[in-house]
Order: sequence, then structure tokens, then C-alpha cells
Amino acid sequence: MQPGLKNIKRRRTFLSTFKGLCLRHATPDGYFKDAQNLSSDGYPTIAPRKARGVITECATVYAMYDHAKMCWVWESALFYGETMVGEVIPGKKQFASLGANVVIFPDKLLLNTEEMTLTSLENETSVVFAALYPCNRDGTTADGTDYTKIAAVGIGKGFKEGDSVHISGIGEAVPDGSYLVQGGTDDHIIIIHPLGGKTTVQSSITVSRKVPDLDFICALDNRIWGASSKTHTICACKLGDPTNWESFQGISTDAYQAIVPSPEPFTGAASDLGNVIFFKEEEIIRVYGNKPSNFQVTSYKMPGVEAGSSESIAFLESALFYKGLSGIYAYDGGIPECISAFLGDKRYKNARAGAVNGKYYVSMRDDESGEYALFVYDARSGAWYRESASEIRYFTRSGNELYMCASDGKTYSVNGGGLWYNKNEVISTRLFLKESRVDWHFETGLMTLSMPSRQYVSRLHVRFAMQENACLKIEIRFAEEAEWITFFEFDGVCAERTISIPVPTRRSDSAALRFSGTGDVTIFAIGKTFSEGSDV
Repeated sequence: MQPGLKNIKRRRTFLSTFKGLCLRHATPDGYFKDAQNLSSDGYPTIAPRKARGVITECATVYAMYDHAKMCWVWESALFYGETMVGEVIPGKKQFASLGANVVIFPDKLLLNTEEMTLTSLENETSVVFAALYPCNRDGTTADGTDYTKIAAVGIGKGFKEGDSVHISGIGEAVPDGSYLVQGGTDDHIIIIHPLGGKTTVQSSITVSRKVPDLDFICALDNRIWGASSKTHTICACKLGDPTNWESFQGISTDAYQAIVPSPEPFTGAASDLGNVIFFKEEEIIRVYGNKPSNFQVTSYKMPGVEAGSSESIAFLESALFYKGLSGIYAYDGGIPECISAFLGDKRYKNARAGAVNGKYYVSMRDDESGEYALFVYDARSGAWYRESASEIRYFTRSGNELYMCASDGKTYSVNGGGLWYNKNEVISTRLFLKESRVDWHFETGLMTLSMPSRQYVSRLHVRFAMQENACLKIEIRFAEEAEWITFFEFDGVCAERTISIPVPTRRSDSAALRFSGTGDVTIFAIGKTFSEGSDV
């Protein structure tokens, strides 16, 4: 009697949901131990990210801010759309808008986008001779009133009714201090102050309207808000008037100031959750109320924004996302939730971020290697991805496009959009290009076999589709070997199909797979057949 043949035992696994990066020590099934240039657009399938738009010669574009048109700084020129509106100090900027007006810090400038004018928020005039008259509210001379008219050539230039100004140098007739401008022209101002009679002053007189030095600004409810670490204060401008920050008359339109007790420096500001929010590294400060009489400053000991990562704050899917000391957080007004556990134990700093179409893009510096990485978080699926990029200097969203200004002197648009202005109306050397094909890869975690030394992956089943000029390569690496073994390569157009591929055999208790390629390849599912080897 002939001996019977023993059936080879087999088992199969099937994966059809790809969950993004997991850079922890152990990589669960469905996650990637390593990956680059993939996208969640087709979740739960996996495919490369979209080809980006590439805009060259952007090294001296220092800032961009989306308003009705793009507000941007090229070298020292400030543009609004295609129109140059003035000169600024080259470098990073902070912007906030009140209707048609855009406030620019640290320059303390006001851009009026209707009149296309650029003016200083501050103002100061100095004269060496002035005549003082007791007067009525309208400036007509009258004795025994509460108003004083100060007349001198140019003394009122740049001031308007309602301005809170500091006057110095007049002497006893008008002591040095703050006064409210009641009216005037370029050559006189009217203030509330009783004057015994007409007099002249020949000393140096200064009238000034100052704006505080602010580390961070934002806008809410027709006010610009700001924070100063030097003075430990948060403040707001007069209602609708970003030129006035010291108007305190006890009315609802007043400016506002409050001292924050904690000594740590501010690290960021935002207003996307319906309140003004200021951050410190381990503190979140919210301002409630709608007028100075009921403004309430409340502080919470919670994970805030890490110092140096103020530009990581971005609003997405009803929450603020930002880089804190322990990772990336999502804050919806309750307790901030750390969402970056899947990025592993590496420490990152100097984060900058932007958000568009349900995704949070964040560029961070590896604290150990000093290299920058660009991570993408899909708020809808909860998956993390990594894309190729040099250091991103800043992000700017415009509609459904997100621009990334990189340290390589180029600006990239994540969805392939072009220039943010009409190049025929702006003299420049910028050129719009588009990536042709995207190189991508992903690596699975180690597949642990249930029966050590007798299990192996015998076949791989892949369901995929490929567009023109795309290619796909599949490799395997066994635990005891350092190099990848290629066992499948394919290029050309391919409609959705499933292939079954024999896998090189090794006796091993674990193995990992690596998929890589160029161009548009969509992978729908991956199946593996495990076979049992002999006892020999």
C-alpha cells in the first residue's frame, strides 16, 4: 500500500481598509510602518496623493493672507491681489481683518482694501508753537466751557474724532496725559478740558496715538485682539477701530485690557470657536462676553500651544488643531485631545500647519535629527500620512486650495492650483508648473506567523488599478534579512483587477511587505496565503 500524501495546511488573511501610519514599536494590521506620498482621498482604499502645483521663485514671498483677494508680501512690497499697495518691512507677518480692513503686525499697518490705501495704525505730530482757546464742542470760541481748542500747523494731521491721544509738552494749561479728540482739522484738535482763557505755548508739543506691541493677534466681533508677553496683558481695540487701543470712557465701544496672572509667555491666539482664545504652553485662556463691561477672562490648566509653534493653529471640522508639548491636539472647547499617538515617540518642534478639505497639514522639525517632516491628518478617518517636502515656512488657505511656502524657494498647492494672482499684471519671474507623476511607497509591519519556523507566505493576492504611465513594485523582507526582495513589477494601464503572485519562500517567524511605485495606482485590497512547511 502506497503511503498517503499529507495535505499542506493553509490559511488566508484579507485586508481592505488601510488606516494610515503607525510609527509605534508595533504596527497593527492595516497600518503602515513607513509610508510616503499616500492619500486618504479614496479611504478605505489607498492611492498616491494628488499632483501638486509648483510655483517657482517664491523665496522672497514672506507672507500670504487670504481676504477677498490674496494679501501677500514680496520682498518689501505689499500686494493685494495684483495691485501693489505699499511697502512693508520684509519678514513674517500676522494678519487679521475687520471687514474691508486688514491689520498687519508687527508693522502696525492698516490696509483698506476698498480705497487701496496703506496707513499706520499709530500717529504722532510734534509742533513748537500752539494757540489754546476755550471753545464750544464745534470749535467756536467761547469762555467757561469744558472744551479746549489746540491750534498749530499740522497738529491734527492723521487724527480723527474719537481718537484717544496722549498730549505732552503744553504745561499747566493742559497737563500731560490722555485725552479724547472731539473733533478737528489738520491744524487743530478739540479736547475735553476746561481752560481759563486764551493762551499760547512755545514749547515742543507732542500729540500721539499709540498701538501696543503684540506678540499674537486675531479678530472677533469687530475687534482686533492681541496678547503681549512683555506686559502679561491681553487687549482689544475700540469697537470697529483698530487704531485705538486706549479709549476707556465706560461705554460699550471702549477698548479693553486685562492682566493675566501667570508669568509664562503667550504662545498663540485664535478666535475660531466663538471666543477669543490665547494659549500658553500649559494654559488656555478664553475671553467670554461681548462688551468691556461683561468681558470675562477664564484660564484653564490644559495642554496649550508649544512655544515656537504658534503657526500650527488651524481650524478644521469644528475644532482647533495645534502642536502642544506632547503632540498634536484637537480642541473643541472642552479638554484638548492628543491625536498624534500613531506618530510614535519622536519629539518634534517648530510646527506650522494649514487645513483644507478635512485634512490638517503640519510641518515639524525632528528634535533629534533636525530634519523636517510633513504629516497629514485626515479628521474624518483619523488616519495619519506623510508627504515629501522640505521645511514649510508657512501655510495659506484660499478657498479649497492650500498653499505651502517651502524653504526651497517654491510654493506648492496641495490640490494643483496655480498662481494666486494674474501674472500678466505683476512683473515677476514666477513660473507655474505641475508635478507629472508622484513617487510613493508604503511598508507593512512585521507579519508574525502563528507557528514559528514552519509558516511562510506562499501567495499574495492584490486587487488594484493603474492609470497611464504608472508602475507598481512589490517587495518582501524576512526578519533575518536586511534587504528587500522584489517579486512583482508591473507598469502600464490596468483596469481594476485581482492578481495572485507566488512569494519567495523563507522559513521565518515574520516578514514585511513593501509596495512602491510612480503615478496613479489604487490598491483596493491585499490578501495573503500562509502555508505550513515541513518539520525538517
